[in-house]
Amino acid sequence: MKLNKVLAFTLVAVMLLTTLTACAHKHTFSEGWQKDATHHWHSASCEHAEEVDAKAEHDWDDGTVTTQPTCGDDGVKTFTCEVCGHTKTETVPATGQHDWDDGEITTEPTCDADGVETFTCEVCGDEREEDVDANNVHSFASAWSFDDDNHWHAATCSHATEVDGLAEHDWDEGEVTTPATETEPGVLTFSCEVCGHTYTDVIPATGGGSQGGGSLAAPIRVEAENATLGQIDGASNPITIEENEGCSGGRGVGYFQATGQTITFTIVVDQAVNGVTLVLGVAPAVFSMETFEIDSMSAAQLATYATFKLNGQSVTFGGNDIPGNSEFNFWLVGTFTATVNLQAGTNTFVITSSGTALNVDYIEVR
Repeated sequence: MKLNKVLAFTLVAVMLLTTLTACAHKHTFSEGWQKDATHHWHSASCEHAEEVDAKAEHDWDDGTVTTQPTCGDDGVKTFTCEVCGHTKTETVPATGQHDWDDGEITTEPTCDADGVETFTCEVCGDEREEDVDANNVHSFASAWSFDDDNHWHAATCSHATEVDGLAEHDWDEGEVTTPATETEPGVLTFSCEVCGHTYTDVIPATGGGSQGGGSLAAPIRVEAENATLGQIDGASNPITIEENEGCSGGRGVGYFQATGQTITFTIVVDQAVNGVTLVLGVAPAVFSMETFEIDSMSAAQLATYATFKLNGQSVTFGGNDIPGNSEFNFWLVGTFTATVNLQAGTNTFVITSSGTALNVDYIEVR
């Protein structure tokens, strides 16, 4: 009985000592955070590894898009715990909105067919197309087409009847491509300064005989009433040739004004004659009825009134100026001269109006 009491007392003492020892121990924890997907805590740094301190759910911030979504690819948004720094990510869905460039015409529109404009996404490279309306603008060849009178750019589209740049040839002064000899005529080649088309004229032989070297027995004069008129449809001021009885000699006059009107004189000789003088008798048709004054005209001004061609070759006149007149004398005729060659047979001298009124009285070769 006494032994049992001793054992009981001893057991109680041991238990009390153990309890006192346990109550006196204080856990220690690491300064760094331990974390998982949902919580963070400080783990024990003493022998009681199962102990934790300050365990709590993460405190997430509002998140930052760390990978931007595109038209075809998802992006990434990253959230960070504001206590322990742990992170998690969420998917940001693709926008589905392409970032198109300004487009490029990949098929040009024509006068009768739509074109194509192609747009490319600058992010993913996808392409889309839009129609470009037909432009109703014809396309033309860069090379010239021509005939004996005109040149033009032919259509390269389906509208074959369309032309661009249609105009009369602009002939140069001509180049001797085959010199004339005493017995053989030469060749004078004229080139259009725009399209390059050419035509040729004969240079009379320099020696005697029917090819050249002839002479005029007497001057040849052709009055305006013996000329041939060229009319233009719709011209507001057509060419007229009138016989004026009140004028000295009853001379006729060829009067014309609209651009492109012509008067053609014909000169016929048996043999080619070189170096003859071509005389042109003209007067300006611009005068004042109030002051009875007729305008003056120089050789330089004459060239602006009309163009002159003998057998298709340009003729440039010099000579006397028309001084003008303070009295009403409609027949104040000035003479202008040029040196020309006549070919055997028929020679044609054509005056073409540039749009300024002009009175043509006669021509003469001597």
